Formats: sequence, structure tokens, C-alpha cells
Amino acid sequence: MKRFTEWPALGGLTWLLGSAMALLSFACSVHRPAVLTPPAAITADIPPDWSEQQPLPESVTELRACFDDPALAALIDETLAANPDLAATALRLQAAGLLTRAAAVGDRPRLDASLDAGRNNQQMDVLSGETSVVSFLQPSLSLSWEIDLWGKLADRRHGEAMQLAAQSADYAALRDALIARVIQSWLNAALQRRLLQVEQQRLTMLSDIEAIHRERYRNGLARFDEAASARVAVSLARAGIQAREAQLQQARRDLAVLSGRPSLQCPEAPLTAPRIHLITPPLPAEVLLRRPDVRGALLRVAAARAAAAVADKNRYPSFNLSGQLFRQGARLSPLGVAGTGWHLLGALFQPILDHGGLAKTARAEHLEADAVVQELYQTLWRAMHEVAQALEQERYLVGQMETLALAQDEAARSSAFHEARYRQGLDPLPFLLRAREQEIEVMIQRESVQVGHLMNRIELVLAAGLGEATRPWPVGTDAQNAPTTAQETRKQNQGGRHE
Repeated sequence: MKRFTEWPALGGLTWLLGSAMALLSFACSVHRPAVLTPPAAITADIPPDWSEQQPLPESVTELRACFDDPALAALIDETLAANPDLAATALRLQAAGLLTRAAAVGDRPRLDASLDAGRNNQQMDVLSGETSVVSFLQPSLSLSWEIDLWGKLADRRHGEAMQLAAQSADYAALRDALIARVIQSWLNAALQRRLLQVEQQRLTMLSDIEAIHRERYRNGLARFDEAASARVAVSLARAGIQAREAQLQQARRDLAVLSGRPSLQCPEAPLTAPRIHLITPPLPAEVLLRRPDVRGALLRVAAARAAAAVADKNRYPSFNLSGQLFRQGARLSPLGVAGTGWHLLGALFQPILDHGGLAKTARAEHLEADAVVQELYQTLWRAMHEVAQALEQERYLVGQMETLALAQDEAARSSAFHEARYRQGLDPLPFLLRAREQEIEVMIQRESVQVGHLMNRIELVLAAGLGEATRPWPVGTDAQNAPTTAQETRKQNQGGRHE
């Protein structure tokens, strides 16, 4: 038996593998992760609302840092671990990553092993002229590879990687939105519990007024119709309490659904709303880089441009290399000493007459890339609008809270004034009831505006791109000259090697 190095046929396979590795080093390039920036036409203009906002001593760099409530933080962790929608999205993202990695190996050399077995009676004996039955076994090793001369396969791999990164940005946006919804639902539960307490205060006050009026009525100092009005007010207050209890249970059930719990296992609503810090959004360029929706839109532009480049290069010649090394024998035992055969085939394919199909496909991909760019601009404008809107709402809500604080003081003094006059018999009961109702309504409105103010701060944090601390991409990296296509990346890498 010959040694492995003495087999003449293996010289062809050695040459085949050597040529493949040489072409692999020529045609394939190392792709760095694309670092993208929004268009300079958008980042050049700083909105006045942005620059006028003064920084505060508190430093908030992520969504969770805008509050300090251990119970809320624990609920957020529970939600991220158990929310079914988030878990399903994470599983689909993992599946997309596996599919992308599986498709990325398509431009690499493929090596297959096979074992063919057959039996026929077509072999003829030259002396007797008779056919005989012959069996054969043929193990073989096959190599196939499409040489990426124009970078088409690299562009395809680059586009798939950009699409996967865009899906990762979408997942980050989903996590941020889920955290924001948990915080806002927590605030809503606190609001409903606080409003329930206000309704209970209303019932207590009206019950006291009814008791006073009943005593006055027995003493002949009040009319019957006023007593009826007092009883109606008390009944309405009890109905209001029932409505607030229903809203509180609904808020708790919403929290349970978000956190992945059954609706019967509702978390307890907080007694008071947590304090939400006011953040100062950074300059627009940094905000746009932080936001995952903007990041995803930028990555989809890169993916669409890569797909357009692939469509253009489909019209270029393609070169396929294939080879096979095999042995053949009647049985397994003599295959070790059987002769080895091999063949090498290079095929060049050039589309000539396709009636414009490839050109139309390329044009369609370029139009799709232009459409994705327009979607990018829409995302950018929406991001800028959300930050400006949240800043504007911050000013309006602060002004409303100051006004309602003054109104509540005035309503409390008015109630005290009319109660004193009613006790003295100087005012009828409806005057006191109206004063009390006005005081309660101002309290309810003030509580609602205060919680709305905290919710708006969460919207501002989310609009400014301050989501979770861990991002799947670098933030604030200078990338004005970053490559946006696989071809540009390849040129930069080759230029670096020449230097």
C-alpha cells in the first residue's frame, strides 16, 4: 500500500485545496461592525427647546436611574424575565441569528462526503460476448465553491448581518418600551389608590355634613329638602368609591399582565407615586444615536444598500469551482489499495439574454433602498418631535401643578368659610356642599396632573434614548467616515494591509 504522500491523485486535491485557500483570502474580507450616524442635515440644527433646558444636579444615564423605588425595580426585573411577548421576541431574534449565521457560510467552500453503491448487468465479456452482473462501491470527497470575485456574496452577508443588527435594535426598543410601560402602570396604580383615598375623604366629609344637618333638622333649624340633598351626596360618594376600587383593580391587573403573572395574582399598588427625576436630554446627535428605533432604521438603510449592491452584481459573471476525489471497487475490503480518481471543474456563468429581468430587479432594489431612506427620515423627525413634545409638556404640567396648588388652598379656605357660616345658620346646605365638592375635584385634578407629570418624565427619558444601561452597540462613537457597504469595508481593509 502506498503512503498517503505518494498517491499521485492527491496532488490534484492538494492543488485544489491550495487554490481554494488562495482565492478565499483574495475574495473574502473582514467586516467590522458598521457604526452609523444620522444625516448631518438633521444633527446640524439644535432645537431651541433643547439648548434652553438647564441641567439639574441629578445625573440620569438610563431608564431605571430616573427613580429610586426597590419594589418597582424588582417588578421590572420580574417583568423582563417573565413577559411572554418579550420572551417570544427574544426567541425569534435568536432564531434569526442562527439563520443568518447558517446563510453566511454559503459563500465558503463546501466539502461533502458520499458513498455510492450500485449493481448492473451492463458489463460485457469481450471474449464470450456475454454480459455479467457487476457490483461496485464508490466513496468520494467533493469540494464546491462559488468564487466571490465581485464581493457579491460578501455584500449579501453584510446585508444579512445589518438586518439582524436592526432586529436586535428593535428588541432593545421593545425592552425599553416594556420598562416604561411598567413604570407608567405603576404610577397609574398609585394614582388610582390615591384617588380612592380622596373619594373616601369625600365620603367622610359628606357623612359628617349629613350628621350635622340631621341634628339641625331635628332641632328645627334645617329644611327637609336639604336633608335629601345631603343623603344623595353621600350615596354618590359611595358610588364613586366603588368606581375607584374597580379602576384600582384594573390597574393592578394591568401590572400583572405586564409582569407575566395570572390576573388573579395582582401586585399591590404603591401608597405613593415614586419620584421621577427630570433629565436633560443631550444634543440631538447623541440622542439619535442612543435611540434604538433610529439605530434600527440606520441599519436597515445599510441592509437595503447591500441588497441593491447584490442585485447589481448578479449581472456580473460568476465562477464556480468544483472537484471530486473518489475510489471505486467491488467490495469495501479492496478499496484501500484501489486506484484513486479525481477531477476538477471550473465553470464560468454569464447572463446574456434575460430580457431585462436582472436589470429590473436591481432597479427595484435601489428603489426599495430609497424608500428605506425615507422611512429613516420619518423616524428621525418622530424622534426629534417626541423629545421636543416631552420638554414642552414638562413646562405646561409644571405650570398646571403650581396653579392647582393655589386652587386647592383657595378651595380649602372656601370650604372652611362656608362650613363656619353653615354651622352659624347663615348659609344653606347647598353652599357648603358645592364648596366641599369643589375642594375634592381640585384635589382629584391635582393628583391626576402630578402623576401625568411623572409619566411625561418617563416619556422624556424614553424619547432621549436613555433606555437600559446595556446596549448592543456603541453610543457616541465618531463614525463620519465609517463604511456603509461591504465593498467600502473591503477596500479599507485591503488598504490597511497594503500599508
